[in-house]
Amino acid sequence: MLKNLDVARYVSLVTDDDEEIYQKFADDGTVCYGNSWHYHRQAARNGWYKYYDGETLITLTTRGKGKYPYVLVRPMGKLAVEKTYILAKTLGERTGEKVIVKKVDEKQKRGFLKIGFEDYRDGDGWHQDYKYDDDTFPETIIDLVALVAKTSRQYRNLRRHLNQFERSHPCKVVRYDPKMHFADASQLLKRWASEFVKRHPEETEDSLVESHMPYLHDIPRGERGKDYFAFLFHVDEKPVAFSFAAKISRTTVGLFANVCDNSFPGLADAIVYRTFEKAHAAGFRFANFGGCESETLHRFRSRFKPSMRHKCAHVVLYPGRV
Repeated sequence: MLKNLDVARYVSLVTDDDEEIYQKFADDGTVCYGNSWHYHRQAARNGWYKYYDGETLITLTTRGKGKYPYVLVRPMGKLAVEKTYILAKTLGERTGEKVIVKKVDEKQKRGFLKIGFEDYRDGDGWHQDYKYDDDTFPETIIDLVALVAKTSRQYRNLRRHLNQFERSHPCKVVRYDPKMHFADASQLLKRWASEFVKRHPEETEDSLVESHMPYLHDIPRGERGKDYFAFLFHVDEKPVAFSFAAKISRTTVGLFANVCDNSFPGLADAIVYRTFEKAHAAGFRFANFGGCESETLHRFRSRFKPSMRHKCAHVVLYPGRV
């Protein structure tokens, strides 16, 4: 039956109305970062299409804006591995390029490897500096009950960072409203991106701004303080940080934006802690930072003493594989 599947019939451009479809396929018990509409929106910023046939949902985008290879993101639903293979094979035959599938779990990975997908070959990868994009280092998941209490010895260094910042820089936190705060937040984002690329020259300012801008520009669906959390932080009346977290499942929130002025030591710790504190107060047990590309960022997240890590993978269908 699947051999004759007409994949083009089920591919369409994603619109805001499709959020309900993504929610339909979400796993309400998972901690996986890719379970969220917000993750897919960020991952598909180069052009967001979906394969959706009522039983299976696959995000479809490209590695660069208007540039191959195609990238398929976190296939979900019935026969997801098999339908992803047909979709990838069709795209590969049309372009003569490999097709990447990202944010797959270990069970899916085993299924993909059995039917012709591979890991990246020698010398290949998402990027020369981070082979698996944001899955180069595993997702970092925090127990919010333990974090908010922060009484354990393991939080000693975090307490020190927080106390130093709060003594030196009293911080005002406001709920972010794009109608009121967009201009300040967008300027903050551009300053942050400019500084970030000095430390990480493999990145580009345009890409960083583009990947975060949806969180500044749009008012998410759902209830503020329950389905999502967005804050703007001020020191001496100056906007210095922005954070955005959103529901992944009934137990877990994901941190999707954490932008700050690095001239304030301890600010990065403070905005993460304050955002997670609000999520805990709203009833969430866990917070997921997501995976990441760099060891520096991975070490920073480890300050919050993860209770677990969640590893996702990439698989690739190279030209000529059947």
